Amino acid sequence: MPDPACPLAALWAQISRDGIRVPKEVWAAWFGTTGASVNEIRAIAGSMPGEPISLKQANEISIRVNLLARVFKDIRRSPNQDSRVEAGMIILNPTVKDLMAHYVGNNLYKIALMVDVYEQNPAPVAAEVRGKTIACLDAIDVFIKRLEQET
Repeated sequence: MPDPACPLAALWAQISRDGIRVPKEVWAAWFGTTGASVNEIRAIAGSMPGEPISLKQANEISIRVNLLARVFKDIRRSPNQDSRVEAGMIILNPTVKDLMAHYVGNNLYKIALMVDVYEQNPAPVAAEVRGKTIACLDAIDVFIKRLEQET
């Protein structure tokens, strides 16, 4: 989890100041594995605006969010500050891990929480969750784009 005593602006500044780079394997794992899932979640959440999300759609979103969370967890796995991606071992800077935990982890958790809570109930998911899901995906996209630019 991110260090609550360290403001996010300071983490971005540290990346710039220290010339921190994200290994290409991380980008390959993130974009190569997750692009389709993100697009599918967007398509489901963006379809039929104003209508509740059916239980079938909520389940499809949950499946894809769980895939994204597994990839994210693999990228962030940190025994001895190492992260395992695919078959190889790479090193991911702890500052980048903190930012990823905040921007990616928290937004994936929000989506899962919104959909899973309702999934336990036989009623469809409230219509406003569609917009909230897309907002979480947008926040992840903005973060990833900034991380690419900064590193």
